[in-house]
Amino acid sequence: MTDTGDGRLIPFRRVADADQDAAPRERFEHVLDDDPDDPQPVHPPGGFGLPATRDDRRPVVPPALRSREALRAETDRHAEQLRYEASFHGLRAPWYLLKTVLWALWGTLVLADRLRRWWWVTEGTGARLVAAIDNDGREYRSQHLHQRKVRGERGIVITACALAALVAGVLVTRTVPWAWCGIAPVLAVLAARAGGPEGRPIITPSMTEPVVRVVSQDTVVRAYAAAGLCKPGTEGQELGLGVMARDKRGTGTFVPVYLPYGGTYAKVMGSLAALASGLDVKVSQLFLTPDDTSERRHTLWIADEDPLAKSAGRTPLLDLKSRNLWRDLWPMGLDQFGDRVRISLLWVSFLIGSQPRKGKTFTARALALFAALDPHVRITIADGSSKPDWRPFQLIAHRTVFGTRPTRDGDPGEKLLAEVQAIERHMEDTGNFLSTLSTAECPEGKLTEELCRKYPKKLFLWLLVMEEAYFYYELADTELSKKIAQSLSNIRSAGPALGVILVTSLQKPAGVGSTQAIKELFTRYRDNHEVRIALKCGNRHVSEAVLGGGAEEGFDASTLPDGKKYRGISILWGHPDLEHTPTVRAYLADAEDAEAIIKAARKYREAAGTLTGEAIGEEWADDHRDVLADVLEVFGDDSALHWTELADRLDAHLGERWADVTPAAITAQLRDLGVPSRSVTRAGVSNRGCYRQAVAAAREGDRALV
Repeated sequence: MTDTGDGRLIPFRRVADADQDAAPRERFEHVLDDDPDDPQPVHPPGGFGLPATRDDRRPVVPPALRSREALRAETDRHAEQLRYEASFHGLRAPWYLLKTVLWALWGTLVLADRLRRWWWVTEGTGARLVAAIDNDGREYRSQHLHQRKVRGERGIVITACALAALVAGVLVTRTVPWAWCGIAPVLAVLAARAGGPEGRPIITPSMTEPVVRVVSQDTVVRAYAAAGLCKPGTEGQELGLGVMARDKRGTGTFVPVYLPYGGTYAKVMGSLAALASGLDVKVSQLFLTPDDTSERRHTLWIADEDPLAKSAGRTPLLDLKSRNLWRDLWPMGLDQFGDRVRISLLWVSFLIGSQPRKGKTFTARALALFAALDPHVRITIADGSSKPDWRPFQLIAHRTVFGTRPTRDGDPGEKLLAEVQAIERHMEDTGNFLSTLSTAECPEGKLTEELCRKYPKKLFLWLLVMEEAYFYYELADTELSKKIAQSLSNIRSAGPALGVILVTSLQKPAGVGSTQAIKELFTRYRDNHEVRIALKCGNRHVSEAVLGGGAEEGFDASTLPDGKKYRGISILWGHPDLEHTPTVRAYLADAEDAEAIIKAARKYREAAGTLTGEAIGEEWADDHRDVLADVLEVFGDDSALHWTELADRLDAHLGERWADVTPAAITAQLRDLGVPSRSVTRAGVSNRGCYRQAVAAAREGDRALV
């Protein structure tokens, strides 16, 4: 209810979002009632004759029929249910048959007794006894004669029906005896229903009926009073409640709540444990949604069962289809209401934090797997903890960095610095290139899908994943850590607007840095992430560091339930696509799933020609050489070379920089620099290669852009 200013409370109308494609949501709208003291549940707009808004309209085509994949998924769901039902009841079929036979035999006796009582007019016995006791001979004879007459009539009916049934039985037996295969089971079931115990069906239900706790307005008031959020009976401290209703799935109860003046949403969020105790439920069964118009108003949803204990299932990415980050949304999981949570990865950065082994890496990897299925997204992985979870990404990633200790392959810290500086250069080049385009081609000066497809060598999306990022802020070489920290802060500040998607995953979100300057850079880097994904945290302080502004709104990841079945549960805060802050049950993608998705992603990238860097065998040193200058140097006086010849010459003449280079690697690098692959004829042999003139033109064009 809402206060009208004169002491009256107005009930809210609950309207369910009919758009099944978008994440379903609940909203409440004010509805004036003729009798505010006796609020009645109000139906959706159609019952009022009000014009429907776009949010109120039902979809023309049901979601399950909008695509072949959706129809297949819906069909598979029903087929799976049918298989389960067949298995469940098939195993119990002999027991069902035995119960039917035994209950049918007893039911036959029960029906015969009922027929006897009906024929004998047993209900009239009481009237005759009363007449006898009262010595009313006239009434007694009247009742006796009436019952004899009725018995005779009913006896004729029973005899006629018996003869008709006998004749019908004989005819069926002589003409169509096989019909008894259908008649006998029907008669047996009818007799069994008559003889079966009350409330015990022949067939055992395959699904159990959940026991639902009845929630009343008195219960809610009692709970808020127990939590110290209101004082019933004290003027000005009463709790106001709107119309209580079941949610559209029948899994819980919604009720709008109006705190006493001075009460705040943050205070309620801080009292969830006491509120759950007052309602006699678990904390994970309570969810609050703030009201956009008032700090003291919110909506309370009480789940019948713990919704977070139910798995969201396998990731939809296992369909292994390509994605487009410009158009598709990342399927993260299901929220507490069972609705799908799908969000865009563009224009934001993600901070993921939790205790060890709570699903942090799985969540970050699921996001990266989604981006991997878009063949036009360049990916860089840096894992300070050097876990095996990220190793399969070497098949598709432009660069990968693992650990912090130098090996014979080089210093991971130096490699990361080179890569983040390369991303910084890409950001600068992207901004400069966009500024050279006309307003007709780039009217808002922003990166778009059309521009990325038109200029794929210059404009593209870049995903940078920093797993356990704090390792690189605490390197033994503090100067190296400071340079990495400065570059990461720059990427976080300007990267999202220029197509760089930053994902930072860590279990140590505070107190990071070997010097005060690095600590300040880390804090600035951490606090500037727009989207926060907080899984189970050890305490409220860690949760506050991960959630940032979400903690100020009362969200606390340390209160998330603990245990194996709750892994992957997170609070998703700050994404612009969301109207509320959901608690998400993430879809599962284990190591085998990740490997299958990455293999499919490599095939898409090979077909699109977008594999770069380590994925095609490039060494880290490749970034520090002038590829076009080296190629022109080994061309000599030749006007064209086959790719195999070019690779051999680079290896022979410039082995310190091009040792063991392959034709495929040099082809990809030159193609990335704008040199096309052409058919070249040399010594009468035709094969793929390139022309010196194209290399020279590409080098001049590159210099012009720089």
